Amino acid sequence: MAAPPPPAAPAAGQHSVFVYGTLMAEEVVRVLLGRAPPSSPALLPGHRRFSLRGRVYPAILPVPDHAVSGKVFRGLTDRELHVFDLFEDEEYVKKTVEVSLAVSALESYHAV
Repeated sequence: MAAPPPPAAPAAGQHSVFVYGTLMAEEVVRVLLGRAPPSSPALLPGHRRFSLRGRVYPAILPVPDHAVSGKVFRGLTDRELHVFDLFEDEEYVKKTVEVSLAVSALESYHAV
């Protein structure tokens, strides 16, 4: 049996980005992008957030049995993704990660 094909690259305007520091603040994102893209709370397993001496922003590193809370922005354009890249420090490394999206409870009614 052949291996499944790799996932297709996202179409323009269809990027999703996990953020865990300064970019979690909607007012910062609005200044950078001119809008607040749709977002959801998310958790990045297998990582831990650290404070950096002399820096106002955090960093994350892989650490087993830990998780980092953040949010995922959806529907970012290529230009918006580039703006986020320019905003980040020179030590920033962009990687593809798998996050868990928080699911909110929904109360519903049904007939009995």
